[in-house]
Amino acid sequence: MDYCVEALNKIDIELFKFSPLFVVGLCVLLLIIRNERTVYYVWIALCIFLLVLTVGIIRKSYYETGWDFNVYIAAVDATENGIDPYIVENLQKYQVQASNLPFIYPPISILFFKTLIVFFKKIHLSNFRINYYILWCLFLTGTFFVIRRGDKDFQPLLLITLLTTGFIASFWNYLTGNVGLIELFLFSLTFYFVLKERYYLSSAFITLAATMKIIPLVFLIFFIFLKTSKQGKWRIILFSVMLFVLISVASYFLFPDITYSYYQSVLGKLGGEGSPIHESGGIVNPSLFFLIRNVSRKLFCESYVVSFSIYTLFVGCVIAFFSRYVLKKDRDFVKIFSLGVISFFLVFPRTSPYSFTFVLLPVYFLIKGFDLRNKFLTVLIVSDVPLMTLLKLVTNVSVYGRKDDSYFAKMLNYSQSLCLLAFFIFFLVRDYFDSKRICEGTLLNDLKKDVQ
Repeated sequence: MDYCVEALNKIDIELFKFSPLFVVGLCVLLLIIRNERTVYYVWIALCIFLLVLTVGIIRKSYYETGWDFNVYIAAVDATENGIDPYIVENLQKYQVQASNLPFIYPPISILFFKTLIVFFKKIHLSNFRINYYILWCLFLTGTFFVIRRGDKDFQPLLLITLLTTGFIASFWNYLTGNVGLIELFLFSLTFYFVLKERYYLSSAFITLAATMKIIPLVFLIFFIFLKTSKQGKWRIILFSVMLFVLISVASYFLFPDITYSYYQSVLGKLGGEGSPIHESGGIVNPSLFFLIRNVSRKLFCESYVVSFSIYTLFVGCVIAFFSRYVLKKDRDFVKIFSLGVISFFLVFPRTSPYSFTFVLLPVYFLIKGFDLRNKFLTVLIVSDVPLMTLLKLVTNVSVYGRKDDSYFAKMLNYSQSLCLLAFFIFFLVRDYFDSKRICEGTLLNDLKKDVQ
């Protein structure tokens, strides 16, 4: 058994070492070959390679995973024993390995986590890592089949590749045990009902996702771009907001004793407890807000005015480019909604590595009409580059036993957001040239008709 484990570790190391060379080779092939059939085979090779590489990384980090899911279990145990789960010291009493991580989800979410734990007890599974690995696989598979059922032009290979490797978001959820894949499943139902043009139901699933983390509620604003009456648009948004209020009220009546603690925990006012508000940039929060702040401080000597001005300019540019895309006639709402979600993640100051699951489906719906070469380039941007930066960390720490503290290595912590920005630019540039080509084709046809 030990020999098998050692052999697998050696395979992982070699895979980590030579994966960049393999990807570079595929890129060279893409530039050289002209045959579309050959491009298709190269495309499949890249997808399979990324899937295998991601599974290998997840397997290698198995015994150091699941700290967030462990917190969920402790929160359920604490609540059942009449103890406030929002105080870290209380959570530590119910953890095998005590951690300083807080429970920062709404009180009503405890019912959901309790249901999951009861389910696993019923099927006699007690290892919490196996529990959530099975659960996360089920939600990931469920997302695939929901989109398959709703999408008329379904592209399974593209979707599987993005769901499992895109922005290394799924990896981060398996690593931490966070609920990002549950949110992804709920978000897939949002897209399903958008595709079916049943917008009240689609917005309702956004609200359900927001009961775990309030941020998805912002996505409701993109429903103002629906091709329907103004009253219809605002009714959908108002319906979702009222549903969220009702769920929050129900949460208070079910858990009146700990609701105040929840809001105190979110605001970081429980005296030393962790909170999203207190997070800084880096691998914990790879948002472009902190990247811009850190780079501007490096260049302009800790000037807050300069860093804020640069960030404001960046936000203005993202909004301007998104508005330019939206204002063009005959835009598909699915694409508008998808680009809106991506735009939001570019400018929002608080982004966790596992939260990038929210942009996986938007990327899928934006690129599914691309030709093979552009799909290839997209997968390189959203899947391969984040994986390569992760491999640098894995090979340095796990293989060579050292940590790279250089400024360049710190910038790589923002690779997810940088790759999302690169995709945003890539998509808009391609859309611009496609629109220009269509316009020129239309003018040419009109000239031909005039000549005739």
